[in-house]
Amino acid sequence: MGLWSGPEDGTPGCPPDRRGLGEEPSASRMTASPDPPMAGSFGHPRAQAALAERPGALLRLLEAARKNLLLYLPGHPQVAASLHEFHAGLGVILKSRGSVRFDIYEDAFFLGNRILLEESLQTPGLLEELMTNHVGSVEFLQGAPLQEATRFVELLAAAGRQSHLGDAVAAAGLQFIKTGPPKELGKGEQKATGLAPRELYRIGLRTMDALNYQAVQGAPLNLRNARLLGNSMVNVILHDRHALLGVAALYQHDEDTCHHSVDVAVLSLMLGLRIGLDEPGLLALGTAALLHDIGKMSIPRSLLGKPGGVTATERSVIERHTVHGAGMVQHLQGLAQTAMLVALEHHLNYDLSGYPRLPWAKKQHLFTRIVAIGDFFDASTSARRTYRKPLLPDQAMHAIVTGAGKLFDPTLAALFLNTVGGFPVGSVVRLSSGEVGVVYRPTEGKALQPQLKVIRDAQGAVLEPVLVDMAQDQRRVLHCIDPIRAGIDLTAYL
Repeated sequence: MGLWSGPEDGTPGCPPDRRGLGEEPSASRMTASPDPPMAGSFGHPRAQAALAERPGALLRLLEAARKNLLLYLPGHPQVAASLHEFHAGLGVILKSRGSVRFDIYEDAFFLGNRILLEESLQTPGLLEELMTNHVGSVEFLQGAPLQEATRFVELLAAAGRQSHLGDAVAAAGLQFIKTGPPKELGKGEQKATGLAPRELYRIGLRTMDALNYQAVQGAPLNLRNARLLGNSMVNVILHDRHALLGVAALYQHDEDTCHHSVDVAVLSLMLGLRIGLDEPGLLALGTAALLHDIGKMSIPRSLLGKPGGVTATERSVIERHTVHGAGMVQHLQGLAQTAMLVALEHHLNYDLSGYPRLPWAKKQHLFTRIVAIGDFFDASTSARRTYRKPLLPDQAMHAIVTGAGKLFDPTLAALFLNTVGGFPVGSVVRLSSGEVGVVYRPTEGKALQPQLKVIRDAQGAVLEPVLVDMAQDQRRVLHCIDPIRAGIDLTAYL
């Protein structure tokens, strides 16, 4: 029951990835990574082990049982099957622990201090039902019989007709399933995400895949999921602002894929953090960056990927994606409403010479100016088409610096250079000694002197990686080289 990544005919949101490096899975494989088994296979040791390692999967089993009770009459085989499935999963997960408790904070499920982001994205109905009924936690104790598990699901399915789910659970006398009231985080207290950067990036791809598919179908966008993803990205970047950039560098992709949306959000958040945006501001910026190109889903795919370029008429159709995108996200509330401005303005240029023509505009919004830099950098380094050769990272950075004042905000362009570095994470570089290295971290305040791993000698022989801080070394970084042409697998070094 994973996030929908579109129909099998390939029409939706994200076209196939065109990566070429290492053994890392392609976008299509990443966005369809296997979920724990959900269909009556818990008797198999491997299935039990997979489920036991991901107790959050219990939420999906619970949601499936709740939905079936809403869809079918009691006693229907589908209802009985999903109830047994939920109870069986409960038994597997509680086999090695006395209890499992899920807490709800800020529109997301947590297990301890770990956010269950994927489960929160996949079970919005369950999450909303619990929050509406003022339930802040659900705890399952070892030994829960099928009858009690069934009764809890029945109460949950009928929650919309009850005054308070917690009271109903208590009145039912359930011994092995408990609910608790919502809890406010203490001042200065914050729930950690607990997500590895690569896991968050993968979830980001799946989330954008689903949003893009909704846009293709003309369905309302699940903007809550975009906000939830943006919040998790903010938390990871606050902990280590370069971690997600290292993951993004592993994938070669076209600018019209889900990767692009996630990458632009990463780059925008890094710059937003550098200029001192507070956490609500970062969340709004991240959400806007994720959705900045959502309007492209209304443009025929044949135009976006047309070999040899497009005609003037076709170009005008493509440029309308900014207006379409603004319309799609206009219902966001509060500070997140800036997503509408970012979608509309991100091709407007700093001097307002771009598109669409906005006679009333005096200047781009701050968030737009940030996203425009990230958008250009990722698009220019990622597009791998027969009619457009991608720029190397240092070339893209040079284009941003030289475009300052016309295309880009000059202050933000300079800060972007100092934040990401003249040779960003994932760049393969040639040193003055002739050696080749892979940048794994920028050096604060020294844009042209990153930290890297030397992986080849001057004759091209492969070396065991040697860590070098170029700020403390007499060698210089000369320029970037193409890792694909050099036959270098970045996944081995990042």
